[in-house]
Amino acid sequence: MPRRSVPGVVPRVVAALTALSVLSVLVVAGCGEPSSVASGSGSEGSEDLAPWGALGPGGLDDSPDGLVPGPIDPGPQVMAEITLPGGAVPTVPQPTVPAPEVFVTPAVADPGSVTLPGAGVRGAAVPTTAPPPPEASARAVERLGDDGLRSTAARALGRVRYDWQRNLPGWQVRFLPGRSGVRGYTYPDSRVIEVFVRDSDSPEALAHVVAHELGHAVDVTHLDDGERAAWRSARRIPAAAPWFPGRSGETDFASGAGDFAESFAWVSAGPPWFSELGPPPDGLQSALIGRLASP
Repeated sequence: MPRRSVPGVVPRVVAALTALSVLSVLVVAGCGEPSSVASGSGSEGSEDLAPWGALGPGGLDDSPDGLVPGPIDPGPQVMAEITLPGGAVPTVPQPTVPAPEVFVTPAVADPGSVTLPGAGVRGAAVPTTAPPPPEASARAVERLGDDGLRSTAARALGRVRYDWQRNLPGWQVRFLPGRSGVRGYTYPDSRVIEVFVRDSDSPEALAHVVAHELGHAVDVTHLDDGERAAWRSARRIPAAAPWFPGRSGETDFASGAGDFAESFAWVSAGPPWFSELGPPPDGLQSALIGRLASP
């Protein structure tokens, strides 16, 4: 029995096959390499494209682990502001400024009995202490060759109303013969304090120098950025004044750290007063010294 052809079927099949071929060509053309115009970098832009991956930076690709990292930003890392659920923005702590390798307390003229405006009430706001044991005093003064200087230094150390041996573990106090232009050094890294003793020093005046250096030791041992900010606020220290001295040519007495050390010395050993940022601490500021100086 002969086959019967359906009228119009063959032409429709041919037309469908032709349309499918054209569609395939268009699909292949659309999957080609991205043009340089799309990259926005000129005719050679395609050669400079980073391997972002099929899904953008870090997306899936043909790399062995299926991920292609985005380009590395060589610039400094910057902490971005973060918004928490509910719209709250957390406070991001500022990085701590490192302490200098050494605090240098310069020698300046003693103001003597000059009355300073705004001078507060001194008191034992910091933890008190008995005179250091004989062996501690002996170690502190052993570098002094003169018996008179040794006596002055030992008496000065005993006048400081702060238990530095308990509250500043690992720190050492050393007395050395007088040096022109400087009264003391504090080395945070090695935890060593050096105080220079002069023939003209009284135990009272030298005790203030010792206490000032101990104030620097308290600062770098116990204070954090928040506590330094609290002291700056309580003392109304200008924002332009640096905390640590020497970074822009400031002296110890013109820095926040120097003002804290002077205030600590005023409370724990008495006058004189050398800070350039304000008068001696008042009662509330003295109480704050006591809280900050306690471990």
